[in-house]
Amino acid sequence: MPDDNIVYDEWLPLWEQHIKSVDPADLDAFIREHCRDADPAHVAEFRKTAQALRGIGPALRRFGADSTPAPGDASAGTEPAAPAAGWEPIPGYRTERLLGRGGYGEVWRAVGPDARPVAIKFVSLADVRGLPELRAADLMLGVNHPHLIKLLTARQMDRRLLLVMELADGTLGERLAVARAAGQDGVPRDELLGYMAQAADALDFLNTGGPDRPPAQHRDVKPQNLLLAGGVLKVADFGLVRCLEHTLTTHTGAHTPAYAAPELFRDKLSNRTDQYSLAVTYCELRGGRLPFRGAKDAQMHGHLSEEPDLSMLPPAERPIVRRALAKTPRHRWPSCTAFVAALRDGVDPAAVRRELISDLNNVTLRRLYLSVRTDAQLRADKRSRTRWPARLVAVTTARYSVAVGGLSWLTYRAVRDPEGGGWWPVAITGFVFVAVVGLLLGELIQRRRGVRKLASEFGPVRHFPFPYIPLDEIRDHYSRDRDADDAKDPAHKNAVWFGSR
Repeated sequence: MPDDNIVYDEWLPLWEQHIKSVDPADLDAFIREHCRDADPAHVAEFRKTAQALRGIGPALRRFGADSTPAPGDASAGTEPAAPAAGWEPIPGYRTERLLGRGGYGEVWRAVGPDARPVAIKFVSLADVRGLPELRAADLMLGVNHPHLIKLLTARQMDRRLLLVMELADGTLGERLAVARAAGQDGVPRDELLGYMAQAADALDFLNTGGPDRPPAQHRDVKPQNLLLAGGVLKVADFGLVRCLEHTLTTHTGAHTPAYAAPELFRDKLSNRTDQYSLAVTYCELRGGRLPFRGAKDAQMHGHLSEEPDLSMLPPAERPIVRRALAKTPRHRWPSCTAFVAALRDGVDPAAVRRELISDLNNVTLRRLYLSVRTDAQLRADKRSRTRWPARLVAVTTARYSVAVGGLSWLTYRAVRDPEGGGWWPVAITGFVFVAVVGLLLGELIQRRRGVRKLASEFGPVRHFPFPYIPLDEIRDHYSRDRDADDAKDPAHKNAVWFGSR
């Protein structure tokens, strides 16, 4: 039985030679010829890696580099077993010292042709785990934004990807450490909001796409990937960048659990995924700790089903951040920029109320509104017009019709036959009419009071429940952040009168 290394030491080198010599290369035929008697698990792993490697050639041709430098080519440099100081892997770029090492490679400080310091990232392409860096480089090369780390050039050298990028002075994670060492809970608010505004601008630039590039999500926003260069924030590390073909699409790949949005744990990706991670990052940088703590399993459970602990933030900021941390993506702020603007400038209660009226089942938005609602808006909520359910209208109409019909019939009999009817039919009919109308008015008054009580506690209410739903059930409905459009959730069976449906 072959060992695990056969995939990378034998089959992949043969496959790379095969795709260079045969166009188009037939992967199934190659597997039948070379892997026929191998372990099916190894064959499956090889197939996945080989299919991913199909995209390397076109991507590297876009970088203007051959897939493998010619032996003895001085212009390509001579690669040692590992990067070392003083090596010139790309003409004009000479390494100086190691800056960091990760799972897929190393980052070195280097000097470019114009003596400008740069960073060179060495990424191993020996297995499929390094291929996201290649795809991200293919996406980001040529993308210019003042708050995105600029990718200057890229090369492949002997199954390594070399990415030459701007060199930053440090990270926001390091800035937080400096603030903590000075006795502060986190980065000062005004300074931090400046950084957050720049990060939001860059993330929205990625999220919205452009004429020549698709929308994308970073998927790994955290303090260590928010760099500082000359006092300007730069978003970096695009290895997990994923293009968005739809508002909610399938996600595959790694992420940092402490900062990951709930949909990432469900292998989904939305156009507001980065906003969630930015909000978690803000909590840590502002207050010195995360909203969900513990081991990875505890963090995942917190992101999926628990309320965030926002006690590290000032009370005025908590409802704003809580909306950005909504479990349902569409309940978050429309953009990262809108989220940071709310933190910086505060929330306009009137604008929040208008948005809530158009989306009454947005639990997170309702909670935000209740936290900023003014006395004038409370009075407006109590005066808001309600639409009565058809069942209540039908019952009321039937009662009124019976009362009026009975009164009309008895009055007619009394007028036609005064001797036989006397005065008592009119009296009885009048008594019944007054009683029915009294009960009807009492019921309407009671329900109107119920509407006002709901409006006082929950804000605008467009429908009133009938039969009456206990306030405890409604309170429970509005105390949890869940998607009211999910018909599979039985908890929403009593919420129909509160939606815009």
